[in-house]
Amino acid sequence: MISNPNDPPTTVDVIQEVKPGCEEAFEDVLLGLTEAAKTFDGHLGVNVHR
Repeated sequence: MISNPNDPPTTVDVIQEVKPGCEEAFEDVLLGLTEAAKTFDGHLGVNVHR
């Protein structure tokens, strides 16, 4: 966990509605985004609710 009081943790909520038939492409993009996010210092995790 980051202990710098000048750079506190942030929460971002994203709500997406996937068009029918585009679920596989969306999952591919989601995987890419979550894998990229892991590379940033201080990244605390991703939660996906379906």
